[in-house]
Amino acid sequence: MGNARAMNSVGYLREDAGDRDEAKEWYGKASEAGDGEATYRLAEIYENLGDAEKAERLYRQALDLGDTEALGSLGRIVSERGGDEGEAISLFTRSILLMVRQSARAIIGRLDRVTGVQYSSIGSWGSGKRVANPIVEIEEKGDAGDLRGFTDALVDASRNGDTYGTMCHYLLFTSEDGDQAEKMLERAGRDGNTYALLELANKREKAGKAKEAEALYRVLIGSGNDAPLALLANLMKKAGNLKEAESLYWRAIEAGNTYALCRLSELKEYTGDHAGAVEIALQAANAGDAGAVRALSKERASREGFDDPWPYGLDPDGTPTVESW
Repeated sequence: MGNARAMNSVGYLREDAGDRDEAKEWYGKASEAGDGEATYRLAEIYENLGDAEKAERLYRQALDLGDTEALGSLGRIVSERGGDEGEAISLFTRSILLMVRQSARAIIGRLDRVTGVQYSSIGSWGSGKRVANPIVEIEEKGDAGDLRGFTDALVDASRNGDTYGTMCHYLLFTSEDGDQAEKMLERAGRDGNTYALLELANKREKAGKAKEAEALYRVLIGSGNDAPLALLANLMKKAGNLKEAESLYWRAIEAGNTYALCRLSELKEYTGDHAGAVEIALQAANAGDAGAVRALSKERASREGFDDPWPYGLDPDGTPTVESW
C-alpha cells in the first residue's frame, strides 16, 4: 500500500502541473494497487473528460476501496443519468451524514486543542452520564444512510451527555433551523456539556457578539472550569486588554494548556518582548507543540523583510533545525 500511496502522490503532482495524461497513468497504477483515493481522482478526470460511464465504474470502485468521498459524486452521476432514484438518494444521504460526522470530529478536535485536552474528547463529556456505545450506533446508522435511525441515535447520545452525539445533532439541525440548533447547544450546556457552551460562544463571537461570548466564558471559568481560559484570553487580546489576556494565558498554562503557550508567545512578540516570545515558544516546543516556533519565525521574517530564519523550526537547545532531506 506504501507504493500505491506514492504513485497516488505522483499522480496528484502531475495533475497539479497540468499534465493530465501522466496523472491518469499514475492514478491508474495506484488504483490497480488498491488505492481508493487515486481511484476517486481518476474517476474525476474521466468525468471531466465526459466519460460518465467509466467515471461511474471508478467511483463505485473507489467506494468499494473505502474512499467515502465518492459517495456524493456517485449519487450525482446516478441521478444525472436517470438511474435508480432510491440509490441516488441513499448515496446523497450517506454523503451528508458522513460530512456531519466529519464536521463534528473537526469541531471537537479544535476544542480539544484550545482547551488543552491531551486526548480526544469524543465520547461522554461533562454530565457524567453514560450511554452504551453511542459512537458505534451513530457510525453504523450514518454509514447505512439511515437518517431516522441516525437522528434517533444522536438524540439518545446527546440526551446522555455524549459530546460527539451533541455536535452531530447540532450540525444536522443547523442547515434546517439555525436558531433551534443553537438552542440545542444551550440545553446541552445547561446539562453540563462544556464543549456545547464553548461552541455556542464561538458562534456568538463570529457573529460579532463578543460580549455574549465573553459572558459564556466567564460563567464557565467562574464555576471552576479552566477549559475557556485561553479562549477568553484570545478575546481579551482582540479587545486590547493585553494585561488580562496575559494573565489568562498564564492561568491556562498552569492548567497544562500548550495551546496557551503558543498564543502567549505571539502576545509577547506583539508587545515587543522578543526574548520572552522565543523562550515561551521553546517551552511550547519542548511540551510537544512546535507551532509557536513556526509562527514566531514567520512573523519575524514578515515584519523585518527577510527570509524565514527558522524555516524548519528550532531544536530544544534553541539552535535552528536543519532540513531533514
